Amino acid sequence: MNWQNEKNGNGQDSYAQSKLQVFSFSRLAWYLLKDTAAYQAPRLSTTGLNMLVFQIISDHQGELKLFAGEYNQPGFINELTNQLEELKQSRISAADLANLVSQLNGVNNDLTAKLHDLVLVYAAYEQAVSGQYLGNAEIYGQLAQYLEEQDFSHAHFYLDRFSQFTACEQQIVSALICNAQSVLISLTLDKAYPKQTPDPNDLFYESGTLYHHLYQQAKQHEINIIIDQYASSVRVDNELAQLDRFFNCGCENGAN
Repeated sequence: MNWQNEKNGNGQDSYAQSKLQVFSFSRLAWYLLKDTAAYQAPRLSTTGLNMLVFQIISDHQGELKLFAGEYNQPGFINELTNQLEELKQSRISAADLANLVSQLNGVNNDLTAKLHDLVLVYAAYEQAVSGQYLGNAEIYGQLAQYLEEQDFSHAHFYLDRFSQFTACEQQIVSALICNAQSVLISLTLDKAYPKQTPDPNDLFYESGTLYHHLYQQAKQHEINIIIDQYASSVRVDNELAQLDRFFNCGCENGAN
């Protein structure tokens, strides 16, 4: 990377750099995989996925306990499709979900009916898209495999605006950590959590848990861990900082 500092018209330092790309995970997948054969598989749009879920429910109305009476409600199909895609990106299969449901005890009838329908629809959804269409879960899997197989020892990656990763995203990050020259990750935290996760009620529980998992993963793979760097200035105005101190004092007094 080439970079330089210059003085702007106001006498302040400005920063310029070349050979820098800013990507989301999906855009990074396109950038690296766009010329590969696997990436050329057909994809369904959000509308197409919604239509597929609608058709699945229509075909299984006689087996459904709850969804059959709700699928015509505005927004229901879209929300259900989002749930199915979240399960895929979390790498939870229909068989995994069915196994989890079978272990539940003492749940109410409505929840039991909903889980029954969700497993049924998800199994049909998996069967319909598997090997036929490329979704984010499949694209992220291809990206992780590509990052593991190719040489990225010359590349530096910086990840920002995350407090947690899906299972598919975590697979990509793991590949970067193990194969890139360096990976820097920005997290909103009050302190480091190398040896244990924060308390579940902690304000920074999600980002603190992510820090812990990443730290332990780097240790497991004998990756060099650089010293943590902290923001040198608060990125909020004085009034918000004062409000933060007020609430922190209130929490400490309440704990005592």
